[in-house]
Amino acid sequence: MIEIWLPFPRGLSVNGARRASRQTRTGHEAADRGEAREICARLLGPSTVAEFAGEFDLECWVTVYPPDARKRDVWNVPFAMKAAMDGVCEALGINDIRLNPAHFSRGEVGKRGPGGLPGAVRVVIERHSEIHST
Repeated sequence: MIEIWLPFPRGLSVNGARRASRQTRTGHEAADRGEAREICARLLGPSTVAEFAGEFDLECWVTVYPPDARKRDVWNVPFAMKAAMDGVCEALGINDIRLNPAHFSRGEVGKRGPGGLPGAVRVVIERHSEIHST
């Protein structure tokens, strides 16, 4: 199991993305992807990367800690986190198709993420459990 703390996404709204070009849906995908890849590269050693090598599925839990008390739709999290999760997968050396998003939830307001800024996203990834298989 690995636990990764990422910065809060810059945009949780998919509404503007409907009008954006296919290449840049929110305008900061490359930066989000690179930032997540760098965070993971600093945290993960070769043994952790080797632990996830193979063809088995992985379960992924995402908890979003908003920077403030504004109302945010947690259903937009998968969209907003796509580029960052691509960066995490690149750092692990895996294809993101192996991730099964098991759970998205909202945590307490104001938790600080990387760099000390308010708002964070906690990502937990582990091997898919046979118990959960159907």
